[in-house]
Amino acid sequence: NTLNIFPNPVNLNENFNILLNNTSTNNVVISDVAGKKIVNKIVNNNAELITLNPADLQLCSGVYTISCQSGNNNSSTKFIVK
Repeated sequence: NTLNIFPNPVNLNENFNILLNNTSTNNVVISDVAGKKIVNKIVNNNAELITLNPADLQLCSGVYTISCQSGNNNSSTKFIVK
């Protein structure tokens, strides 16, 4: 289960995309550097590309970790909001 975010870094007022390599149900979690969960979103089948907006998610400038869990597979990566 791999996870790609683009663009990275993300501008606060622009959308960013999360590309998943599978089409099963995914649990997507965005956490801040302290480990606090900011977003916990379940994405249903056939969603390979997810588009989100930092302002809509109430993200401030900073570094975040995004994790994606699908069954026993888990992957994570960091991204920056400018």
